[in-house]
Order: sequence, then structure tokens, then C-alpha cells
Amino acid sequence: MVDRLREDIPRLSDEQIYVALSNILGSLHQSHTMMWGFSFEPGARQRIAFSFLPVQPYAFGDGLYVVAAEPAYQSLIGTRITAIGGMAVGRVMSRMREATSFGSEAEFAWTGPLRAMSVPLLVGIGAAERGKPVMGMFEQNGRSIRVSLQPTAAMLGQKLPRRGAKGNAGAQDAPFELSPAGDGSTMIVRFDQVQDSDEETLSAFGARVGAALVNEKVRSVIVDLRINNGGNSFLYPDLIRALGAFSTRPGRQVYALIGRNVYSAAGNFATDLERFANPIFIGEPTGNMGNQFGDEGAVVLPWSGLHATVASVKWQLSDPWDTRGSIVPQIPVEMSAVDYFAGRDPAMEIAQRLSLIKR
Repeated sequence: MVDRLREDIPRLSDEQIYVALSNILGSLHQSHTMMWGFSFEPGARQRIAFSFLPVQPYAFGDGLYVVAAEPAYQSLIGTRITAIGGMAVGRVMSRMREATSFGSEAEFAWTGPLRAMSVPLLVGIGAAERGKPVMGMFEQNGRSIRVSLQPTAAMLGQKLPRRGAKGNAGAQDAPFELSPAGDGSTMIVRFDQVQDSDEETLSAFGARVGAALVNEKVRSVIVDLRINNGGNSFLYPDLIRALGAFSTRPGRQVYALIGRNVYSAAGNFATDLERFANPIFIGEPTGNMGNQFGDEGAVVLPWSGLHATVASVKWQLSDPWDTRGSIVPQIPVEMSAVDYFAGRDPAMEIAQRLSLIKR
């Protein structure tokens, strides 16, 4: 692939070279090793002017839907994307599959649609033209909608937004939260990022969870990891200890809600949870798990300014023979577009019903 690119460079545009470089790193399937292209540093010099479509997509079982949008495009929330720049969405996603480094199908289900919002990638595959709005085709209630999308400077979002009154509310600001459910016999641990909050360290939160779970009334704990895409794996041991200790007591059960967005340090956490707390996993397969390439370092190509990351370590938190790319739930529950836009959460509902079973 490298030799072919060297031969082709004289006849390729900058965007086509970017796609070819993305395909080379994508072929490694090492997750954290990726040709992002755009720089994470404000004001960085780059030959390509990076921009993104003003909508956030999510791949439900019945299609690619808009789940959030910039203010001028709010009416598109809830519509199904059928084409981008005149290219059918299936063809766009096939090209994104080549240009994305992913370690599991669940990870691609999360990251692939986000990659498809990168205008230079769309230009490079022939779905858009440099410097021009991108035409999008959408469908709602059997009606086709054609919209000219003006690119924006930043990607809209990476996580499935929690449904709000208008369907575009994002995750809560705090990276974690503990709350009782029902009669207090179930505790819910919302864990959205492996990081300290401004008010509390993750270690202190783990101690607080442990203290709450000592209560004899508490019989179940539901850990919601579904939009946790990682952070620092060295911050969560106290939370694992609290959940592991709880799981060893007679009649107690840990339930873990998982999905494609569980990635990096959150994949490590899910693996340690599997080892030490014997949870029942509910939802979708995780984006990755604790045998993974991670802790990436940045590489900036000197001529183009294209930004890449390269994994620096191989985590091995499960056994050496574990070749899984994902943790697969014992109870599979797929979020449908109908449930999501109606504000229903079938995975949480199942976990709460199971938590009421007497042991």
C-alpha cells in the first residue's frame, strides 16, 4: 500500500493522499493507531482545511440517523441519512471502513459514522467537492428531504446524546454519578468517563460507592458504561474494588450496561469488572476490551501537518489467550431508532426488572 501510494502521489489531490494514508493505518486494525488528519492543537498549520458536517450520526439497526445537529439544522434530528454528496450512505460507509482503524465491528459501528462527517475524507472519496457545501439526502416518515449542509470547523459530538426535550441534550457534565432506584434496593452507577471530576476524584467516588453498597438493603447495582470512551485506567481501581466486594456477598448482583462507545480505558474497566465482579452484561458489544493496543502518542507529518496517533502499549488485562475484540453481553439489547427518539431505554428497563428478582 505504501509503495502504491508513492507511485500515485503526483496525480492525487491532498484529500486523496489523506484517504490513502488513512487506509494504510486502517489496515492495521489497532484502534488507537489512526490517521485522524485534523490536529488536536488549535492553530496548527495544515495543508488541508479540515471541516465537518453540521450533524451527528448514529447507526441504529434500521439505518444511519441524525441524533444531534447545529442550530440551523435542528429539523434534521430524527431523520435517516440516505446519501451524502450524491453517494449512497452504504457506499460512503464502505469507504469509511477502509479509512478507519478499528479493532471490532462494534467499534466501527461507533467510529465509522463519525468519520463519515469529515469533509476532507468525503472529498477524498469523491462524495464532496473542496470548498463547497455538501448535499445530504434524508428520509422521514417516507418523505425524502434534500439539504445543503454547510460544513463547520469542529465535529459536533462523539457520544450518543441523552434524550432531552428536543432530542439533542448531551451527556451530563459530571463524569460519574451514584443514585438509588425504586425502593432503594438497587443503586445505579453512571460512569461516563474514566477521569476525575472537578468536585471529586474517581478514587473518592469509588470509596463512596463502596460505602453505599455496604447497606444491607442494597441487593443490586447497575453500572451504566454505555457512553464511556475512556480516560486514565489508573484512576478506577477503587471503583472496581467496591463493585467486586459487593459481588462477593450472598444474594448480590452487579449488572453492567455496555455498548459500542465503551472504549480504551472504559474497555479496560469492563474487562476488570468481568474478572472481579462477575457482572451480567446487558446491551451491545463493547467497542474494545482489556486486551488492546492503547496509550497512543501523536505523530504530525512535517509537510502536510496531518495528525496521526500510534499506540504505544499492548494492554493484557484478560488472559493471554483471550482474542476477543469486544465483550459480548449475556443479554443482547439493541437500541432501535424508534426507542431512542421516543425516549425509551430498553437495556436499563431490563436491568431494573432483573434487579427486582429476589435471590
